[in-house]
Amino acid sequence: MSTGCDNCDNWYHGDCINVTEKEAKHIKHYYCQKCREENPDLRTIFRIVPVQEPQSESKPKDTSTSERNEPSVKEEKPKKIKKVKPPKEKSKKGKDL
Repeated sequence: MSTGCDNCDNWYHGDCINVTEKEAKHIKHYYCQKCREENPDLRTIFRIVPVQEPQSESKPKDTSTSERNEPSVKEEKPKKIKKVKPPKEKSKKGKDL
């Protein structure tokens, strides 16, 4: 596996530039060490690769939230709060104060 510099068009073995075959498949722009030394603004850029989470074989895939990339959070309805009036105090003779 070889990777070409997008600036000088020289080609390099992956082992010589410390790039694995898996990494090389995702390189969008590669610049060799010599070109990067001459122009520090040059940077090797990789394509974004989505990461798939491993699934257990026993559970079916839940596509309701994963397709929308939203966390699976169960929404709860707000609870109704009853207003309770405090009891009226009665005097010893049974009359209201």
